[in-house]
Amino acid sequence: MRRFVAFIAFAQIALMVAVPVPLFAQSPGDEDRMSGANRLYEGGRYTEAAQAYQQLVDQGLRDSSLYYNLGNAYYKQGDIGRAIAAYLRAEKLAPRDTDVRANLELAREQTVDLFDAPADGLLVRLADLARSLSSLNENAVVALLLWFGLTSLLLARLLGRQGMTRCAQPYATALVAALLVIAVLSLGARLYSDSSDRAVVVVADQVDVVSGPGSQYLAEFTLHSGAEADILESRAGWVRLALPGGELQGWVPAAQVEEVGRVR
Repeated sequence: MRRFVAFIAFAQIALMVAVPVPLFAQSPGDEDRMSGANRLYEGGRYTEAAQAYQQLVDQGLRDSSLYYNLGNAYYKQGDIGRAIAAYLRAEKLAPRDTDVRANLELAREQTVDLFDAPADGLLVRLADLARSLSSLNENAVVALLLWFGLTSLLLARLLGRQGMTRCAQPYATALVAALLVIAVLSLGARLYSDSSDRAVVVVADQVDVVSGPGSQYLAEFTLHSGAEADILESRAGWVRLALPGGELQGWVPAAQVEEVGRVR
């Protein structure tokens, strides 16, 4: 009994160490720089505002409001590709933000290239559902709290501490265990999906997609600013893209696209 109790306590501590939740705190100067960038935007100086927001991103600040404002600055300039990339990053950090979602859809409506989304597998659908409900950090926190709740209920039962009636405790334990399984499955699906997610957005006005990694290859079709795809491989400054559905593939210069798939 004592060994089992000790094991559960050790597992709780180990989980706290193994599943850190990264927090992106602003430094005192970041708030002033953000305010300055906002003033540039409000004054209609969108190019300068975008540069100021981008400097904050380059300095390592990860915040949904920052990406949202950056997307707005690009959108006001007519740079649909970079606006979509910024909105996608904001959505990853704040999946329930209706303003982010609305502006993302508005920017997507301005794109030239439209593709039918293919039917996804169960794992991808589960990951997408989890993304729409919470950020990755929030998902991890929920799983951690449920684990603590479950182990606390088990410890209370093993130590004979009845914080609730004997009839209710098994049901509470079963409910928390079921929720924990769901949280862990969704977290695992997201981690697996994110590990292979190399989503990109075309940021050039237009780019020819060629049959090989070089300008000497035959152009097969053209993509325009804002088109979304996935990187299959990279080679010598070129990337091979797969469009939704995977049927259309080809190579473009890496500088013509912006990767957004691994933002947290």
